[in-house]
Amino acid sequence: MAAKDHGFSLVEVCVAAALSALLVVALLPVWTDVWQFSAMILGDSEADAVRLSIHRVLQQDAHAAVSASAANGVLHLTLVDGTVYTYQVNASRQLVRVRTGGGTAVIGVDVRAFEPTCQGNTVTVRVSVANAGQDTYVFTLLPKR
Repeated sequence: MAAKDHGFSLVEVCVAAALSALLVVALLPVWTDVWQFSAMILGDSEADAVRLSIHRVLQQDAHAAVSASAANGVLHLTLVDGTVYTYQVNASRQLVRVRTGGGTAVIGVDVRAFEPTCQGNTVTVRVSVANAGQDTYVFTLLPKR
């Protein structure tokens, strides 16, 4: 009777398993580094999106504003059509825009500081967002008619 000549021997299977384990151990740090880098890039992208959202909304409202006041970290903008928006950071560190008469929008999250100041027809807003540093926005209001 001839011996069966198909399949892998126990030694071959053990060698293949050992080589596979070595490959996993060698590539694990590389995979971990790639994972951490992608998480960092995603976090930076989210922080940039928050900064852009804050800038866009403030710029649009300031462009149409005829008056502004600021005190204790709260900014009030009055637009040409009489709409009044109030900007402030809530307890959840969200920068919210509240429209007088109803309507609230979150325009930024993870806001560390919001410091508006008004001098004449110039509004300066310093905003600090986690993982994105601090930005300063300066807007000139429309002249009153």
